[in-house]
Amino acid sequence: MTDPADHERAIMNIDATERAHRTIGVGAAYNTSEGAGARAFWENRNLFGGAESLRLTLDGGQQRKGVSAAYRQPDFLSVDQDLLAAAEAADDTPVAYHSRYARFATGLERRFDLHWTGGASLSVERANVVALADTNGPFAASQQTQHYALLGVPLYAKLDRSDDLLNPTHGYRGRLDLTPYQSFSGPNLTLVSGRLRSSTYQRLTDDDRCIIAVSAAVSSLTGPDLGSIPADKRIYAGGGGSIRAYGYQMAGNLDANHKPIGGKSALELSLEARIKITDSIGIVPFIDAGSYYSTALPKLDQKLLFGPGIGFRYYTSFGPVRLDIATPAIRRSGDSWVQLYVSIGQAF
Repeated sequence: MTDPADHERAIMNIDATERAHRTIGVGAAYNTSEGAGARAFWENRNLFGGAESLRLTLDGGQQRKGVSAAYRQPDFLSVDQDLLAAAEAADDTPVAYHSRYARFATGLERRFDLHWTGGASLSVERANVVALADTNGPFAASQQTQHYALLGVPLYAKLDRSDDLLNPTHGYRGRLDLTPYQSFSGPNLTLVSGRLRSSTYQRLTDDDRCIIAVSAAVSSLTGPDLGSIPADKRIYAGGGGSIRAYGYQMAGNLDANHKPIGGKSALELSLEARIKITDSIGIVPFIDAGSYYSTALPKLDQKLLFGPGIGFRYYTSFGPVRLDIATPAIRRSGDSWVQLYVSIGQAF
C-alpha cells in the first residue's frame, strides 16, 4: 500500500526464504577425438555462514580421470575481493602425451566494476609426463617418464559486456592470462605462458533470432626450445573449444605417426551464425581456422588449417544443448573426415 507520509513510496512486506546450501550434480559430454566423459560434483554455497562456496568434482572419461576441489570466500579483507583456492589431481591421456599431475593454487580475485575482473595467485604443481610425439629434447617420447615441479604466478584480467554466460546474444568479452613458471625440481625450466582471447556478439534483428558471433585467440609460450618443454605445457589447437574441424590437439604439426607435437604459439579464429528456427531449436553454421606453431609468435605467412561445420542447438532454461559437426577443408592423413561434439553451452 502507499506510504501515507510519502505518496511516491509504497510499503511492502517481503518474506525471504534461504535456498538450500548443497547441490549434487552430474553431466556428460562426447566428442569424436576425446571420446565420452562424465562429471559428478557436490557443492556447498554457504559453508561457514558467510556465502563461502566449496565444490568437489569427480571427472571420468576415456582421456581424463581426476578429482578437484575449488573454494571461494567472498569479500575477503575487502568488499568485492574474493579468496580463491583450488586443488586438483588427474591422469590425462590425450593423443599428444600421458600426464599424471597434482596442482594447488591460492590467490585473490577482485571485481573492479560490473564488467572488469582481475586476479592473481600462486600455484605449485608436480607432474610425470611422457611426450607421445617424436620430438628431440629431454621430453622426447624415446626417453623415460620425466618429472618436473613448477612454481607459477597465474595472473588474469577479464572484461565481460555480454548479456548471458552460456548463450550471449549481444556485447563482447575479452580475457588476458599470463603465467610465469620456474621449476624447483627436475629439469631447470623457466617459462612464461600467455593467452589473449576476445569474442563479440551482434544481433541482426531486433530480437535474438539471428546472432553473428566472432572469436579470436592468440597464445604464446616463451622459454627453452620446444623439445625441452614438457608436452603438457606446450600449446595445442583443435577440438570442441578451438578449431572444431580437427581433433583435440590436432590442428598443427604432426609427427610421422600422426601425433601432435605441440608448439610455442597458436592462432584460433571462429565465425558463427546462430539462427533460431523456433524458441527452443536452432542451427549454427560456422567456420573455424587456425594452427599452432613452433615459434613463440604465430607465423602469419604459414597456411592456416580451417574447416566448416554445422551446429544444432536445443535451448533450455539453463543454457543451450550443443551438437556440432565439422569437417577439415585441408585433410591430412592423420585427420578424420568428420568431428562430432556434444556438450552444454555455446562454443564461445
